This record gives sequence, structure tokens and C-alpha cells, in this order.
Amino acid sequence: MKSYDMSAVTVLTVDPNAFMREILRELLDGLGVGRIITARSLEHAADRLQEDSRIDMIMTELDLEQQDGVDLIKAIRNHRDRRIRMLPLLVVSADTRIPRILESRDAGATEFLAKPVSAEAIYKRLVQLIERPRPFVRVGEEYFGPDRRRQMRDFTGDDRRETAAVA
Repeated sequence: MKSYDMSAVTVLTVDPNAFMREILRELLDGLGVGRIITARSLEHAADRLQEDSRIDMIMTELDLEQQDGVDLIKAIRNHRDRRIRMLPLLVVSADTRIPRILESRDAGATEFLAKPVSAEAIYKRLVQLIERPRPFVRVGEEYFGPDRRRQMRDFTGDDRRETAAVA
């Protein structure tokens, strides 16, 4: 696996649990991530995104204290600021039920990682985001986000996806 210098990368981690925020901070710091910003809620994350234009990626839990991380994903994918709307979004959650994974994917999450996490698992996801970024697509009014298709197969129907390079 190729080694990357992550000292210029800024990651926003969103988790209601202070202990988990600290674990993520330590893991990312150990991987050489330059700046780690933390938030405990959807509102706190929104404030951090508005305040800091240098955020390169978001890592979020799905269960956000009386809120749903899927709402955060949707807010990011529908944000008026293109910079925020196009950020890679990694869900890091203990909620690994298939319907929740699909719900986060269909809201626009870029990747999903199940807790408990390891430094190796996070590093592999970061490298995947760097080496194989997913193109953003728009499917009518139904979906905007990273292309959900992992395998490119021949397709014979109407292609409803538009590449969102100018979204």
C-alpha cells in the first residue's frame, strides 16, 4: 500500500461521545493527519464547516444524540456551498444494520466503516478516498452524491445519472 503524507489534510470528526472523539483524534494524529477538528452534534458540525474552509473530509457517527447522522449527510449534500457539498464523507458507526448502511449510502455517504475501528482500517479508507475518488452524480431530484455503483457493468437502460462536475 502506498504511503501518503497527510500533514496537509484537515478532518472533521462528528461523534456525540467525547471518548470516541478522542480515540478518532488519536488515530488520525497517529496517521499524520495535520488538523483534526471535532464536533459532538449536527449543529456543532455545521458551525465548524462554516467557520473553517480548510476541511478536506468528514467522519461521522450515525447516532448523534437525538439526531440522525443521515440528516448531517443530507445537509452536506444539499449545502449551498459547493466546497461543502463535495466533501468526502466517511460514516464511522457501530450501527451496522444493512438498512442503516443503505440509508447512509443513499443520503450521499462516500464510505462506511464499522466500529470498533483501527488505525489500519481508517488509513485504508483514507487511501481509497485519495486513490479512487468517486465521481459525484445527480439523479434527478432524488440523489446527489458520490456514485453509489462499486462495479461498472454494461447497462442497457436509460442512464439517468449526470456527472456533477459543476454541481
